[in-house]
Amino acid sequence: MNNFTDYRLPSLDALLAFQAAAQLQSFERAADALALTGSALRKRVAGLEQLLGISLFERQGGSLVLTVQGQVYLEQVSPILAQLLAIPGHQRPVQRKQHLTVICPPTFARQVLIPRLQEHSLAYPEVELQ
Repeated sequence: MNNFTDYRLPSLDALLAFQAAAQLQSFERAADALALTGSALRKRVAGLEQLLGISLFERQGGSLVLTVQGQVYLEQVSPILAQLLAIPGHQRPVQRKQHLTVICPPTFARQVLIPRLQEHSLAYPEVELQ
């Protein structure tokens, strides 16, 4: 490596957003896959395009197609991202719990919900009720 200031490295979040959008051919589906809003994902991809100084996608109405430069870039970054994701230290040590917030009237909670909470917790241990 020469001088660190000679490089303009994109964020990993931007690279993952680009890869997901390229694979799913949709900003919305990619956003759902990454648990982001469509706007946040588009901003990440736009920032990456600005950093690189190239267009990665042709946006034609609802369809999303990689440009030639986008295809080349995807081929370059995909193996690197796969390597990073394969490192055991990058994986979550435990499965994240899903959160479910339940709002109901007090009478319903007392008579119906609370008596069944134990049963629900045993059946769905990965869901944390609030």
